[in-house]
Amino acid sequence: MREFVRLLVLLAVGGGAYTLWRLYSYPGGWAYAFHPRHAAARNDLDKARRPARDLAREAKKELDAAHAGIERADRRHRAVVRSIEQEIHHLRHPGRGQEVAELGGLTLHQHAVIKDDREIPLQGLAIHLEHAQQQDFIHLTPTDGDPCHTSYLHAEHDADDVRRFAVQLENAVAEERSHRVRTDKLITQKQGELARARADTSLHDEARAHLTEVTSRQRQDRRPHAAQSELNAAHDRWHKLTGKRPH
Repeated sequence: MREFVRLLVLLAVGGGAYTLWRLYSYPGGWAYAFHPRHAAARNDLDKARRPARDLAREAKKELDAAHAGIERADRRHRAVVRSIEQEIHHLRHPGRGQEVAELGGLTLHQHAVIKDDREIPLQGLAIHLEHAQQQDFIHLTPTDGDPCHTSYLHAEHDADDVRRFAVQLENAVAEERSHRVRTDKLITQKQGELARARADTSLHDEARAHLTEVTSRQRQDRRPHAAQSELNAAHDRWHKLTGKRPH
């Protein structure tokens, strides 16, 4: 029973909406909206409405697509520029890189040495190994910041292991120096690409030219004007018949 009542309510709502739509579409009263003797007048109005509506919808769709093309071209341009900017940023700031080796509190990464929570860049880093009677020292002197000293007791770390680790640090610093030379050349190359990408407006220009072509062609298209004239004439006929002008 409840489902039946719900169905009746839905039918009533739908019927009411349809009635209001008919009265709005064919103004002038119930008879003009529904009576069969005015079907020809309603058909005359519909026949004029359809081309005007379809042409307007077609023109709007084409124009919206042309505007969307400009936005799409701009997004692609920004994406290309942003990608190159990110490449340059990564080249300039590679981070510490992967871990390479560790000994007694010093951890060597591809581009930095970690001492406790301190990250010391390899670029320009000076390495000095000092031998003492019962321990060895590795002294790190960065280009910026305070020196760092790490001691290795012979009872805990073999002197040869400390020496090999110091050599590994020195080799890493030399490799970082070579890496920076290569990176600087690549950054220069990428900066040229970035300048060209920023100056490249071809995608935007092409999309803008398409919009101009669409706008010009639509402006010269006489079909919407003719369809609107037919619709105005149909409105006049309906107004003469009912005393009400359609929307």
